[in-house]
Amino acid sequence: MKNKQILLAVILLGAFAGLLFFFVKGLGKDPRSLENTAVGKNINSTQQIKLELPDLFSGEMRSLADMPLPPYLLNVWGSWCPACYTEHPYLLQLSKTIPIVGLNWPANNPNEQADAQRFLQELGNPYQQTLTDISGTTIIDLGVYGAPETFLIGADGSILHRYAGPLNADIWQQQFLPLLKK
Repeated sequence: MKNKQILLAVILLGAFAGLLFFFVKGLGKDPRSLENTAVGKNINSTQQIKLELPDLFSGEMRSLADMPLPPYLLNVWGSWCPACYTEHPYLLQLSKTIPIVGLNWPANNPNEQADAQRFLQELGNPYQQTLTDISGTTIIDLGVYGAPETFLIGADGSILHRYAGPLNADIWQQQFLPLLKK
């Protein structure tokens, strides 16, 4: 009986030590800097990322041929996302300097199409194209963790950078502009 108690204590202590190790290891990481498998992929390659989606307003299918000439930003957003409201004024300002394609993520909101349309009609639309990913396939292909996330699409169609979280002037100047100047 005593041996079983000692064995159980050793197992529990080992499990606790393992959990503590992973907790401490994760404390020093920035959640916005999560690895993303889409960075480096080419958005022009349909085998890597499928960018053929319906327009949020008309429902007509849009493809790469309808996208602005690179470089441009691909911004994943949703009307259900509080941080998307935070970044929206900056996107309106930024859209005057670089084309932005909006990729609406319905997530689990059954009314997302109407809510997203109202969001853009009331707050302004910074997007040259506004797509919606009803199935979530493109969102998965892009490796999106949550909204908002913004991707910089380079001149050759490759994904140069990804930022998770609300975009602002500091992030734009520190993380995106240097890549555009290369």
